[in-house]
Amino acid sequence: MNYLVLDTTTENGSLGLYQEGVKTLFSAHFRMIRSYSELVTPLLSQMELFGESSLQNLAYIGIVIGPGSFTGTRVGMAVAKGLALGLKIPLVPVTLFDALRRKASFHKGTVIPFVDAKKRQVFSEISLPGEGRLLPGSYPPGKVIERAPQGSLFIGNGVPLYRELIDSSRYNLYGEELFLSREVAALSEEVFRRGKVFAPSHLKPLYLRRTDAELKFNIKAD
Repeated sequence: MNYLVLDTTTENGSLGLYQEGVKTLFSAHFRMIRSYSELVTPLLSQMELFGESSLQNLAYIGIVIGPGSFTGTRVGMAVAKGLALGLKIPLVPVTLFDALRRKASFHKGTVIPFVDAKKRQVFSEISLPGEGRLLPGSYPPGKVIERAPQGSLFIGNGVPLYRELIDSSRYNLYGEELFLSREVAALSEEVFRRGKVFAPSHLKPLYLRRTDAELKFNIKAD
């Protein structure tokens, strides 16, 4: 079983072709750029490297559905949906939070996704029972930090942006460039085995905050 994975939720994009058991057949990383047309072009160029025969034998496409850049997420999902429709295969959703936690699986304590949400906020959650829990959402970075248990590991592209707010004597930081193709691949296999697959028309992005357009025109998010 071969499958494709795609992550365009942050500026560090990943595209990979894998075989069951997370065996890498091809993996590419790229820096995302802002213009919509400039986002699509490098994605399609990378996919052409696989060759038509590789794409024809895919079982599914694993796609990171968010949270992250609104534009990047929309573009990645549009590309994945278009391919899935053409190949008549399902989509398998993976969240960026889960991929970041998988990347930090070496850490024995609490792992806190810390993703740049613009507007001086981060997308985050703290998965702890009781009062220590912070539900997935968009928060001022200070609110997340003050709720974090000592020894937690902060991971994501928000770490270098707000490093000065995080006491490195109390917390661990993982803010290097995070390309997550392999983590997305491993998670997508687990999700696929559980049967959580979607037709392209049924899968929606994971947004934790309304977009500027939705706020401006008072449109309710999907």
